[in-house]
Amino acid sequence: MSADGPVAMPDYNARMTMDKKRPRRGSEVKATFKQPHPGQRTVKVPQRIVIVAREGLPEQVKFELESDVSTGGRTKIHDIYLPHHTVSKTHFEIERIGKEFFLKDLGSTNGTWAGNTRLRPHGDGVQIFPRTATEPGSNFWAGSVALELVAAEEEDVPFAERSQLGPLLGDTQMMRELFALIERVAPTDLDVLIQGKTGTGKEKVAQLLHELSGSKGPFVTLDCTKLSPHLAEAKLMGYRRGAFTGADADTQGYVEAAQGGILFLDEIGELPLDVQPQLLRVFENREVIRIGEHTARTVDVRFICATHRNLKVEVAEGRFGLDLYHRISEMVFNLPPLRDRKADIPLLARHFVEQICARKGRHHELTDDAIAALQELRWEGNVRELRRVLRRTVILVRHERITAHDLREFGTEWTDFTGYESDTDVTGLLRGTLKEVRRMVLRDFVRRYCAAVLTHFKGSIPQAAIQAGYTERGFLELLKRNGIDHRDPSDGSDEDP
Repeated sequence: MSADGPVAMPDYNARMTMDKKRPRRGSEVKATFKQPHPGQRTVKVPQRIVIVAREGLPEQVKFELESDVSTGGRTKIHDIYLPHHTVSKTHFEIERIGKEFFLKDLGSTNGTWAGNTRLRPHGDGVQIFPRTATEPGSNFWAGSVALELVAAEEEDVPFAERSQLGPLLGDTQMMRELFALIERVAPTDLDVLIQGKTGTGKEKVAQLLHELSGSKGPFVTLDCTKLSPHLAEAKLMGYRRGAFTGADADTQGYVEAAQGGILFLDEIGELPLDVQPQLLRVFENREVIRIGEHTARTVDVRFICATHRNLKVEVAEGRFGLDLYHRISEMVFNLPPLRDRKADIPLLARHFVEQICARKGRHHELTDDAIAALQELRWEGNVRELRRVLRRTVILVRHERITAHDLREFGTEWTDFTGYESDTDVTGLLRGTLKEVRRMVLRDFVRRYCAAVLTHFKGSIPQAAIQAGYTERGFLELLKRNGIDHRDPSDGSDEDP
């Protein structure tokens, strides 16, 4: 993929023209974000693409998409709804990165094809637009349905002049567009959904929205991964004394605690299904009924939700409620992984080294070959992994100039060379000693195996551990040693800009 990452813009639902048009959530606020604020200008980017289903359906269907990440499948939640028996419930994804579009297979049964090539499930995908300077269109297949990307219309999009907004850093176009959008959305009362892989900075974006909103209310964080199913409702809504065993006093929940401010629901994709209807009522009525009470309490709370999952896929697979998804997605930010914004790595790396040195009372600088080496890695843990690698190197290195050799020795196990994709591709293996390469290949295999077995068993630790030949505790320790978050086997475990 190119270094320019996906531009974070409102995730308006696709408009489908067949028998009737589906309403586009958020279309009434789109015009609000067209004109730049002071300190911003506009740039032209492909803001609307048109996909046509040519074969496989009873008649041709046209889809007009205005999201940076659009999904396709046999479920109506998807932007590209393809009711055909060869199409999986969740089949493929189209992601915009800069001015280019990439097609990815999401683990479909019958495959996603670009030309004669079947895409690797959950891989990086292939570029489908523009394919060449003289070939503007692109054809691909989802099962037996033939589709074509026929147009990509450019529109003016606000673009920040600065390369930093609060704790967020970035000089690429998509980060400056993100800065502009944050400044626009912050003062409104729109609820926001932030989607992005672990380590892309979801919590920092949420905090920045609060800081720029002008609200004097609290910023309350609830990590939904830590909610046990039988206590989730009590944590959210609160409870009356005596409502259940252990309820020794009247207690307000997290929603009431955020009165007049923002409730940040981190990893909302992990919220138990049986609690989602109660939260939906809060979104719809802005009222809370504590467990054991019958009187509703009015709340003035703005919700910001975050998840490392694609919630459209979760809805299609029955793991997240459709109604709640529509309520929390008034505005959607899609944060790009670091590998899609590699041009930002020099800025981020030098900033982190300066920051760490200032705290430690030391002086170090990165050499050009160190910067180049950092840009070659995939950074599965994203910005936080970058900071962790640099922190470890700064602490352990004995000289001022940090080289690529120092990074290999102290900073990272060096498992993520982009050149290493298979045993027949040795390009990425020639950047270290045999000992370093052997460690890299083994660790890379272990991480891929663990991610695959977790995906196969849908995140079930007991089943994955049995398959891997480990106890549950031993398997969790294996995941920890290899930097794998069992909630998302493809990522690290940190948040950062």
